[in-house]
Parts: sequence; structure tokens; C-alpha cells
Amino acid sequence: MQPGSKSLYELSYGQPQAVCGNDERVRISPTTSQPYSSICELFVEDKDGNYYAGTGCIFSIPGADYGLVITAAHCLFEFKKKRAIRSIIVIPAIDGKNSPFGRITVDGHQCFVSYPFVLGKERGSDYGAILIPLKKGWEHNFEMNVLTTEELEERVVLTAGYPLDKLGETMWSTGDVIYSLNNVTFRYEFDTHGGQSGSPVWTMYKGKWSIVGIHSGGGCPNVAVRITELQIAQFNSWARKGSTFSLKNEDMNNKNYFPNEGGLKDIYADTNELICPPGQIMVGFSLYQKFNRIAPRILSAEPDGSNAAWITNTDMNNNYFPGEGGLKDIYADTNELVCPAGKFITGFSFWKKENRLAPRIRCSDLDGSNATWISNTEMNNNNYFPGEGGLKDIYADTNPLVCRSTNSAVTCFAFYKKDNRIAPMINTLVLNS
Repeated sequence: MQPGSKSLYELSYGQPQAVCGNDERVRISPTTSQPYSSICELFVEDKDGNYYAGTGCIFSIPGADYGLVITAAHCLFEFKKKRAIRSIIVIPAIDGKNSPFGRITVDGHQCFVSYPFVLGKERGSDYGAILIPLKKGWEHNFEMNVLTTEELEERVVLTAGYPLDKLGETMWSTGDVIYSLNNVTFRYEFDTHGGQSGSPVWTMYKGKWSIVGIHSGGGCPNVAVRITELQIAQFNSWARKGSTFSLKNEDMNNKNYFPNEGGLKDIYADTNELICPPGQIMVGFSLYQKFNRIAPRILSAEPDGSNAAWITNTDMNNNYFPGEGGLKDIYADTNELVCPAGKFITGFSFWKKENRLAPRIRCSDLDGSNATWISNTEMNNNNYFPGEGGLKDIYADTNPLVCRSTNSAVTCFAFYKKDNRIAPMINTLVLNS
């Protein structure tokens, strides 16, 4: 597969990455030795069906549900068009016609970028990650460390990636001392080219190869985003978006549930849609009792956490299910819903998924535009509870979940079984630092 003639960096910033003076890049072949075997070529498909090239690096987090391919945000999100990519092909250690570890195609919904990049903030926000299955042979070879400015000054760093000006699908490496740095980036005068965006920049630190930056672009001197504690925390959060959510309430001792007795057998599900005002995002969620209905309420706020208010629908109209008999024969759907990269939850509702009570989330841009309702229609998996008997002996947990930081947003939602309760769990994303 041949990528387009322009790199994603040029599409985002307009300035090509540069070879600085004499070209001192060296081809890496074979690519199966450490640390090169975890460096990946990326073929990115935009929503118009065009392909572009980038580079990434496999990085695993102990105990996480997914592996990550760390790369530049502009490889995963078209800044000028304010949209996420359609899909991405990940090929570790490709060496011409040889792909020693195979390849996978990942949907754009499994790609995540830093929120400040979406807003066009400082260059230090140009980082993101692709969620990949935990796969034997796709282990990383790098540590990741936050080095101080003193430790980075004039330090020798190296990079390797897949430049478009060289023979297609071949890895090239180079290195030099750091030329200059600030709190979020550092610069160097070694050679790069379009297609190398997202390449790891590493150094020898305490006897191990350690990633200290992500190559972002050029030219002369070229630039990398520094690894910070915030980035590492963000990578940890992204790697746990599969089945481990960052926020839920597991307290069973309080009285925050309903009904008092008898389960949900005589309770109905309210399906009215809740939508945040334009310019606001969902920063909290809870269930509440609306007479004889289980209903959602969402906490809506500005991105900086101001003007927060709970939104509910108190209308007792015909937007409910089932028609009669309550939820005694209805099950709770536990499939996870995740907004695409660059999108945030701005609305919520229940819906009837055959014999299941299931959530829907409204994902949109920050201003509420380009909104899409996302749901999971899969009925063949086992992501529901209880195993039998419906919700007749299940209670609704009403503990509110609220983002811990005033500059966070909710990006993922699911129900889970909290002993004999149906309860929500959410994942939150720090919007800026």
C-alpha cells in the first residue's frame, strides 16, 4: 500500500519536516532486534478515503486491558478539518516486503488524542495513542521516563521511523544532541522527513532505552513533544478504556438506591433524551427515581467546569418502556460506549434494545456540532445481567459520579452489576493542563 504524497504533518501544519544539512540517516534492516521491533509504520485512512503515512511505537502498560501504539496527535486527528480519522493500519517492524509481526487494522474510534491538541493549544499537546489488542509478539522494548530539563540539556537522543523520501516501507534511524528545549518540547538538528511523525525519541537512561519524547515535526531544528507526568497518566487512562473505567462508586453501605424494596419489577425506564446546552459537555451522571421510572440525569458544564448544572426531564410523557409490566423481564446491557477521538459526551438517554435496558450517548464537538448518537446493537454477546430473571430483584444505584477535575469531560459510559444494583461507570479525560 502506498500512502499519499503528503504527510499528515504537512496537512496539519503546512511545513514539511526537514533533512538538516547532510543526510545522516541509516537504514535499519533487519528490524526485528531491540528496540526497533516495536516501531510501527502507520497507514492512516481519512474519512474521504485518502491514505497517509506516519510512525508509532508499541507501548504496554502493566495490568491494562489494551496495548497502545504511541504516536503524534496529528496522525490521528485532522486539525484543520476538526475530525478524527476513519481507520489506521498498524505494521510493527515492517522491512520492505517483510512484515515479521503481521499487521492489524484499527477503527478510528479506538484512537485517542490529547484534548488541547483538538483546541489548537501549544505544540506540547501533539500526542495520542491507538488502542490495540494485547498480542503475543507485540511487546514493547522501551521504558518511558520523565526527565528534568537539566537531564535533557545537550543529551544524546535517537529516533527511528518510516520517512516518505526513502524507499517505501523501510525504517531509518538517526540521532544527535538536543539543540534547545522548553517545558513541553525539545528540538534537535538531526534529519527527519514526512512519514516520521509520531516516531519515538529515546535515550539511554539508567541502563535502559527510554522514550523521552514523541517526534512532532520540523524543520531545522526538528521538534519532539516531551514526555510528562500528565502524558503518562493519560496513556494509563487510554489503555484502560476497554473494561476498566476510571470512575465508579462501589459503596454498598449507603442508602443511595431505589426502590426501598421489591427491586425494579414495577419500575419503568424513561427514554427522554437529555442534551447539554451548546458549548457545554457532560461532566457527571447519576440515576434517579422519577415517580415509577428509572431515569438518567447529567451534570453539564463549560469545559473549565464553570456554570455546572444538573439536567433532568420531569415530564411524565409516553417516552418510557415497557408498555406494561415494569422491568421484571428486562435485562441491563453492559456494553461500553466510547466517543471517537476529538468528541465528547453531550447527551444521554435510555433505549429499549429488545429485552434489554441499554444506554445511548450523544457525542459531538465541543460546541455541540457534528453530533451523533452512539449505541450498541449487538445482541449475541454476553454483556448483560442478571444471568436470568430480569431486573425484578435488582435496584438502581443513585450515587452521583462527577469528574474529579474541573477541566475534565466524560468520554465513555457503561452500566455494571454492583452486587444487586444496576450502576453507572464512566471514564474521564483531562482537557488541558
